[in-house]
Amino acid sequence: MAPDAKWHAIEEGPWSCQNRRAIIDMLGRHVEGGLRGRIEETIQDGPRVVVAFRPEQPVGGGRPLDDGIAYMVVTIRDGKIVEMKGCADRTSAISYARTGQVQGHQERGD
Repeated sequence: MAPDAKWHAIEEGPWSCQNRRAIIDMLGRHVEGGLRGRIEETIQDGPRVVVAFRPEQPVGGGRPLDDGIAYMVVTIRDGKIVEMKGCADRTSAISYARTGQVQGHQERGD
């Protein structure tokens, strides 16, 4: 994982992670909290990979599941994860993997 990797939640907020250390800490808290499950499917689209994860139990914090599956898009550059983006459903995950943009939003030039 790249030192400056980012983890963007479905909706941006203080829970999003801005570096490798914060991501590792957050993943550790999820594991300690009992998050377990299995990867159901992966779909690669260039440097991005859609990861479909089926948790064994409902995910805390109200994270939406699409037919029981949580979706994450992982972007890999030079063999390292540089970004992780939570998506509400399969359609938005595939769209983000293809475009790098959140569905229904225009990319801003700032």
